[in-house]
Amino acid sequence: MMEALAIRKGNGRRQFIVLMAILTVFALINLPILNTLWRHSFDDGTYSHAYLVPFISIFLYIKLAQKGFLQFRSQPNYLVSAFVVMSQLLLFISINAQITLGYWFGFLLTTNLLVFVVFSFNARVLFAGALLIFIFPFYGALLPILQTISVEAVSIMLSFTSVPAYIDPPYVEVPGGAFEIAHGCSGLRYLIVATAISALYCFLYIKRPKNMVIFFSTALLFAFLTNWIRITALILIGHYTNMESDIIRDHNNFGWYIFIPFIIALFYIGNRLSDHDFLDDENKEHSAQPLTLRYHHLMLLLIVVATSSVTKQFATMEQQNLATEVPFPESIYGIANAKALAPSMQGFAVVYEITFNPSDLDAKPTNYANKYEPANSRLLASERMQGWQVSKVVYNNKTAVIAYQYKLGIETRSTPSGYKKLRLANGFNPRQAPILQWGIAYCGEGEPLWLTQLCQ
Repeated sequence: MMEALAIRKGNGRRQFIVLMAILTVFALINLPILNTLWRHSFDDGTYSHAYLVPFISIFLYIKLAQKGFLQFRSQPNYLVSAFVVMSQLLLFISINAQITLGYWFGFLLTTNLLVFVVFSFNARVLFAGALLIFIFPFYGALLPILQTISVEAVSIMLSFTSVPAYIDPPYVEVPGGAFEIAHGCSGLRYLIVATAISALYCFLYIKRPKNMVIFFSTALLFAFLTNWIRITALILIGHYTNMESDIIRDHNNFGWYIFIPFIIALFYIGNRLSDHDFLDDENKEHSAQPLTLRYHHLMLLLIVVATSSVTKQFATMEQQNLATEVPFPESIYGIANAKALAPSMQGFAVVYEITFNPSDLDAKPTNYANKYEPANSRLLASERMQGWQVSKVVYNNKTAVIAYQYKLGIETRSTPSGYKKLRLANGFNPRQAPILQWGIAYCGEGEPLWLTQLCQ
């Protein structure tokens, strides 16, 4: 067993440096995951607060180190190491299978676990790392629920005005115009910010559970009211200005202006509920324990590096090809290569096999932003037939059928859920480039027999 490599505790500076070194190295070996976070979180208006969260976590880590809550372990904790291995296994499979929520959760989990490989467990340290959950766009599933609630709340608010309104969710029609309460108007951004502020404020200043519940409940209520008032005000402004007010075009910033007085009121309530100050806390049991590095730390490092997303990216880099221009909707993300198969295949006019860039975790045929119908087409019907997902469209003044399926290796699936299960089943296998097979057949021009009924 290796002798200890001592990094002595001074004023917590060395503990903080070691902590940041661990987090920085782990972030660098998982840059592909960070790229997806940048694309879906930092570059998204709903998660515009994400820029601040890492700095808040770093501030908390600095304070925790200064106050003696960051202590090096005297002996390795093999249970924590086992959890790291399991978390990395989740990360490895999720990266291979391109399961977005899986590798985001695995990244967050391993980030926090790695800290406790080197440092003794402390709930305060865990909170500082867990706060990073607010930069991950996990919350999209709440959008339809929040959208429905917002429509109902706005309809009630409008009933107290003299403006007649016709509600056809998610649309609200008034004499001045029609408004869509879209997912972006669900209020998710205010809800996330209110939750993050509440969690941080309770950590810093509130200990009593009853006060925490009161503060959290008030913050959530203020978040909902902000969004409902914003939407109602926009509808009324649009009605009375014939949709010509600049506020209609700048409705996002308008919401934050409404949120400001609620936040001021929230902090006033928080001040009344406060019962301690984190900045006055000290860890009276801390000791000047040196950092001890052992062989098992080296083995753990090798496992983490080997299962990282950067390693997987290098392993698949040779599969990349230059994308070619194909008659296919531009909204398909991450095309690496596309080739036309034999025109007579499956009886279609043309079939393309589109390969996705295997080094980009977002590049997959089931990406939520992909649109499979041709540009400038009009959808008439959609269903699954003969192992294909088919859509009847009007395209170039002709009735056509678009058919596509998802392929991995030699196996194909016609649904996103089926394809996800296929990718998970191959999670331990060498990474394969995802493929989309896409074909178009014109009705009345020799379409496949099994599509004849749909063409009618």
